[in-house]
Amino acid sequence: MNEQVLSFIRTLVQSGASALAAKGLTDQQRATIVVAFVMWLIPTVLGLYVRRKAGLVASAAALPDPTVTSRHADTAAPGAFAYASSRTD
Repeated sequence: MNEQVLSFIRTLVQSGASALAAKGLTDQQRATIVVAFVMWLIPTVLGLYVRRKAGLVASAAALPDPTVTSRHADTAAPGAFAYASSRTD
């Protein structure tokens, strides 16, 4: 998950927990525990969801084809083609 999204969610959860503490419905220590639990729960659930079988297949399908390689001189390191053409194995 994007770090900015997690930061936004953390801010919302902290604001909500602080509002509950300000209204006297909970104390600041419990509000901190709630925020920590929610911020642990979100990436855990998202990670389990992404790593399900369909998610793994989709991420593998999104990878570039390993049989296609770039052999353009402008993108290769200097001397790479000279080294590659001089190899005999």
